[in-house]
Amino acid sequence: MKLLLLKHQVPMIKVFSKLFMSTIKKNKKKQNTDIKTVKTNIWPEKELIEAFHQWNGVGNKYSSTIAPHFFPQWSFPSLFEILKQTNFPLFKIMNQGCKLTVLSSIAQDHELVIKAQLENIEHEETKIRINQQVSISQNNQPLIDALIYSVIPIKKNLKKNEIKLDENYEQAFEINFNQKMIREFGLISGDLNPIHMSSFMARMLGHKCSLAHGFSILSKVFELYETEYSKIKEIDIKFLRPLYLPNTVSLFIYPKKDLKQKFIVVSMDKKKIHAAGSVLS
Repeated sequence: MKLLLLKHQVPMIKVFSKLFMSTIKKNKKKQNTDIKTVKTNIWPEKELIEAFHQWNGVGNKYSSTIAPHFFPQWSFPSLFEILKQTNFPLFKIMNQGCKLTVLSSIAQDHELVIKAQLENIEHEETKIRINQQVSISQNNQPLIDALIYSVIPIKKNLKKNEIKLDENYEQAFEINFNQKMIREFGLISGDLNPIHMSSFMARMLGHKCSLAHGFSILSKVFELYETEYSKIKEIDIKFLRPLYLPNTVSLFIYPKKDLKQKFIVVSMDKKKIHAAGSVLS
């Protein structure tokens, strides 16, 4: 039963508890510019790893290793500690994607060393952009580098920069998302944000219904791309708009012109682009 996985999610539950409390308490502190690096040591939970691989339908692909796109499960508590130091209103923060670089395989039976640090903060007219860097290693060997993109809206942006779906994009495959699989992803990943877990709570928080985790889209794109094409060395993905549930999207790829291949994740009516990025394989 997936609910039993919650026993492994104490660090993530603490993160969301603090985020909830931040919606109640008004933070009047000034922005802090002296942000300290956060370093933690974690042993991967085998039960979570097996559940994550099963959710992705990868069979025995990672028999003794861990899917690299599972990195948020260990990184988010450290990333939150970085964000907490900024004194920004974190209850407004939105995940906008990441650039994931795979340096080596992650062993299941070795301790992970997680290092998180602030990369930069950009103040724009309608939002604050926050980029954070995460590195994961085992036995002093670098395994994963990830740049996490986050944004805090300041006011509504009436201008939207849309990526166009032109005739050069070719459909690669379809991905189905429903509430059951997203609830399972939340229990496995520890991202228990109610906008993903409950349609009722999502509506209470201003959405028309529940929506998929951005990193659930990353996971599906990563595994399907490797199955259909080739092994990924780097994937850069931006989450552009909410993916409401249930939903079916298509992955379109752009013919390679250099080492990187562009892709977009598009609604079935081809009118809404939910994510876009590139793959280096």
